[in-house]
Amino acid sequence: MSRDDFSITTKQGGAFHTRTFPEPVNFQNADGSWDPINRTLVSDGDGAVHPKDVDGDAAIPVSLDDPLRLEHDGRHLSFRLLGADGERSTAGSVASFDDAIPHADVKYRSLSDGLKESVVLDSPAARRVYSYAVTGGDDLEAKVEADGQVVFADSNGDQKFRVSAPLAWDSAADKAYSNALTLSVTKESAGHWTLTMRPDSAWLDDPARVYPVTLDPDFYWLNDGTGAERFHGANQDCYLSGGVQAAITYGAATTLAIGYYNRPYRANLRFDLAAAIPAYANITNAQLAMFLPGNTTHSAINSRVHTITSDWDNTATWNNRKTNTPWSTSGGGGDVSSAANLTGTVNPSVGNANYWYYWNTPLATVNGWIKGTLPNYGIQVSADSEVAATNAYSFVSTDGNQASWPALDVTWVPDTTPPSGLDTDGLGGGDQDTVSGSYAGAVTATATDDASGVKKFELLRDADVVVATSNVSCPGNLCPLATTASLPYNVTSWTEGDHTFKLRVTDGAGNVTTGTPWTITVDRTPPQFPATLGLSVFDNGGTTLNWSEANDRGSNGVFDQSVASYDWRYKVGTGAFSAWANSGDSSASIPTPSQTAVSVEVVAIDFAGNRSTTAQFSGTLGNPSFSGLIEGNVYRSASTLKYWDYANGTKKEIPSQQIA
Repeated sequence: MSRDDFSITTKQGGAFHTRTFPEPVNFQNADGSWDPINRTLVSDGDGAVHPKDVDGDAAIPVSLDDPLRLEHDGRHLSFRLLGADGERSTAGSVASFDDAIPHADVKYRSLSDGLKESVVLDSPAARRVYSYAVTGGDDLEAKVEADGQVVFADSNGDQKFRVSAPLAWDSAADKAYSNALTLSVTKESAGHWTLTMRPDSAWLDDPARVYPVTLDPDFYWLNDGTGAERFHGANQDCYLSGGVQAAITYGAATTLAIGYYNRPYRANLRFDLAAAIPAYANITNAQLAMFLPGNTTHSAINSRVHTITSDWDNTATWNNRKTNTPWSTSGGGGDVSSAANLTGTVNPSVGNANYWYYWNTPLATVNGWIKGTLPNYGIQVSADSEVAATNAYSFVSTDGNQASWPALDVTWVPDTTPPSGLDTDGLGGGDQDTVSGSYAGAVTATATDDASGVKKFELLRDADVVVATSNVSCPGNLCPLATTASLPYNVTSWTEGDHTFKLRVTDGAGNVTTGTPWTITVDRTPPQFPATLGLSVFDNGGTTLNWSEANDRGSNGVFDQSVASYDWRYKVGTGAFSAWANSGDSSASIPTPSQTAVSVEVVAIDFAGNRSTTAQFSGTLGNPSFSGLIEGNVYRSASTLKYWDYANGTKKEIPSQQIA
């Protein structure tokens, strides 16, 4: 159970149910009657403070060294936050304990059915585990339900107390919320338990968190084993009356009239949902509920819910939506969406008194309000037919009996699915896995999320060091369902060697997908030629040059790796050098020289683009003339023995079994 200024949200299974309300103001007695709630904390002389008038009792001690205690229907449940202390200060319905635990204040607000605890963390340094010593009747058993709440039930299975699944939120202008808090309970002995609350450390440590952060579990008793109480209301409501009353304001009336009795009546209501329901929520049901009091039953009328498309306030009349600002059409008719007129739902039997009535409210409208794609000007309820033969009915308004206030009940499912379709376009657009020490490039990333949209891309290196971040534009908290980002990086300051890269994508609900890692090798070391250089100049109808191979340094520090290519040029005798050319291996073809003496200059290039110093070779047409020969035509290249194949003018590696 979680609350804000205008709503109460409960979790049932995988769905949430939000009812908008100013705040609970009444409680229901055993006989079904309602008494006003007065939750002001007062002292009764025992040192503790209690809410003045509720259906039960909640005692808050002077110090948190002592437990808090709930009592209802002859049952009790006490709880104490372990490690907390501090002295109480009281204001209205709130008892505060400043610095009750390191880096956190603790507050308790009296509710109609228990206590709302708020643990307010001032920084990420606050503790991450909160344990409570809980005591109750010996016949009570505690368990964690599937929805995360902790239930205390008697031997018959009747639920007596609950601890709600906690909610966390931060202090950002666009508040971030998290349901990723867990409750666990351990039985120590009969009537004694340890209750533990654990917030999500990753969420608390997110760089986007704005402190203070509030953790919000509720401790409350249940009525009739279910705890079902109705506390909700509209944030703004009034009704409009035509005819001779067309200029009268009914914003302070205790009723909301619809139908026709001497004149037409229409009811306007507005509910603040955006503050209570996250923009990424998937709305599955929305119902307007209004209570028709009295004992008289009239003939039924059909009625309908419409979406209002112009702003108004509680000074509205049949003629004006605000003071001196007329409706497009009197009664708000011209300011009611025609599309909503078609999709608004009919209640076929408004007539029975002392009864709750429900209208299905268009989901497209509610979704638009929550996501910010539609301005929330509220809804209007009117009779399908406004003629003399119909009746007018007066429902309770938020200025009437608060136990019967109108409500908008919304069922929604949170987005728990992380982004998908994650794809990257390599390193700077290629498939390189080795780069030079001064390389600068960019990763192009794409992702999709069909619920809350894609909000952020991050490029991570090694131990999740953030190399680059791309925050997606989400106007009105609406993030695109599919988008692409470019994440630049520069390896100039990176150490030489292997580095792990991966992509992390976050959606509007905070769900995260991390891509498959890949490795990028930063190579600043150029390749090397062997100390002894050799050149073969072989004529087989053309002339083939073969020079000593260069080697690049491997991850073990040994120069035993092949290079990518060679830049080379040659000259014959004392002539001029040719233009530079490139070869993929340590050989090249030249026209048959006019003299037997050939000189070659070669630069080796590794896969990172590093270039060796220029090696100078010389040879004679027809024979491999260089001092690197070991015996006959066998020579050594790094750690490998090779030989000249005179028949074909090529170098070949000697099979290991032939090496003596």
